[in-house]
Amino acid sequence: MVYLIGSEPEMGQYPSEKFLDGDPHRIKVEGPETEEMLRAIARNHKHQYNLGFRITHENVPTIWQWKSSRAVPDYYTPNAFPCVSSRFKEVVERFEPDVHQFFPVAVVDKAGEEIAQRWLWVVCNRIDGVDREHTTFVLKKGALWMSSWMENGKRVRVPDAKLYHSKTLTAGYHFWRDKHLRGGGIYASNEAAEALLALDLVAFAASKLETM
Repeated sequence: MVYLIGSEPEMGQYPSEKFLDGDPHRIKVEGPETEEMLRAIARNHKHQYNLGFRITHENVPTIWQWKSSRAVPDYYTPNAFPCVSSRFKEVVERFEPDVHQFFPVAVVDKAGEEIAQRWLWVVCNRIDGVDREHTTFVLKKGALWMSSWMENGKRVRVPDAKLYHSKTLTAGYHFWRDKHLRGGGIYASNEAAEALLALDLVAFAASKLETM
């Protein structure tokens, strides 16, 4: 089984927050550059920390302001950058030690007082994990799985399109990003996702995906 993991709103809302230093848009992947890396950057140049590659330390934020009176989440995505608690980090490192990057970030309140410590998480597995035998989406230009696209000025749709993740291709991985799926989602193995869910983490969510 494969899960898609992410954050969920509290009482239907996402509290106000922001980074107080660094510049996420200027964060770069760690070289040497490859053709695969350059293609990924071209599709998502603003968020290079979400491509499944290691990044350099330059411009990574170190202070995150949480403006809500609610508990600081165990999982959140300020500026689309996964930000996790130590409890979350421990699970990741238990399943995949020395694979992913974690950068410490101090959490401060509206007055600038430190209220917690979190980690900015860079997922460092980038794989092709879609089951090609059963998936009925189309891999357009060998780049992205799509069920709807424009062609010669007309909208083309695949009726009742189905997308399945592959047990075989994802075997051996516990946290990854898929090189051919849009949206930059983080995927997790059944074992890893259930270990996180068992902790009852604040603002964390995980949903099961179709797997063959």
